[in-house]
Amino acid sequence: MKLYPMKIVPETEENPWGGDRIYREFGIGNFDEPRGKALLVSTHAKVENGEFAGLTVNQLASRFGEELLGRDKKTFPYTLKLVDSHARRTPRQRHSLRMAGMFEHYDVMLMLHAEPGSGIYAGLRDKLDREEFIRRAGDRDLYRSMHFYPARRGELFLLPGGLLHAQGGGVMSLVLSVGVDEKKNEDDLKAEDLWEVLDPTIRGIKYAGKTQVDGDAEVWKTEFGTGLTWWEVRLNGERIEQNHEKISVLFVVDGLGEVTLDGETLPLRRGDTILVPAQAEEIALSGEMIYCYFA
Repeated sequence: MKLYPMKIVPETEENPWGGDRIYREFGIGNFDEPRGKALLVSTHAKVENGEFAGLTVNQLASRFGEELLGRDKKTFPYTLKLVDSHARRTPRQRHSLRMAGMFEHYDVMLMLHAEPGSGIYAGLRDKLDREEFIRRAGDRDLYRSMHFYPARRGELFLLPGGLLHAQGGGVMSLVLSVGVDEKKNEDDLKAEDLWEVLDPTIRGIKYAGKTQVDGDAEVWKTEFGTGLTWWEVRLNGERIEQNHEKISVLFVVDGLGEVTLDGETLPLRRGDTILVPAQAEEIALSGEMIYCYFA
């Protein structure tokens, strides 16, 4: 059996800080149940289309290995989600494993919506001992001791492993977690657990993409020095995306279009997440849409 571009079934999660923008803008979830988070792709996510419908990404990885993942990966490395914060989220962070100065676990966060005065809390500003850290976390007052980064629509943040961070109210973001097999209820970590894996020396890093004009598409490209390349594309016509023997993920931010591989065409619309196997040398995209693509 041959691999093909696979549409992934999103899963929503209800959170006390969540808003309803994920449903209103992308049609994911239910209008009367503000969810706050939509898990777009992970090892546990299921395929919606084609002969592999109903199988999880993890099952496909076990079955196809290098054909799906590429030569440099043994497991599926990404979790992609939408996060809509009506209220401020509980501070959290990624477990940190660093090799040769590279971040093995990290988040990339794209601002899809940011109300005036909203932003991201990232990294401790105040020097706290363990007791004070746990007390402030318990009082939901920890954010007052953190650095604040104002956010605007279209801005891109890199949040390295070990960085304590929280998304402020009035923000909706597209969050890519790399090197993390994320499951639901990540916000249930206890303050004691946060303290044990916290690296207080790390602050958030803000990245601006490089803008270029490429044919009929306006392209923003960001390379993080971690092996990951992130593209944001405003397409009006046709474009070929090279896969470079890596598994890739595409998310449609707005508009309508199509993706074609080996003569097989899949329609695309706002809110769709597509998994592209590593064995695909390139994919053809067409339509009028804005999408994010990373590998």
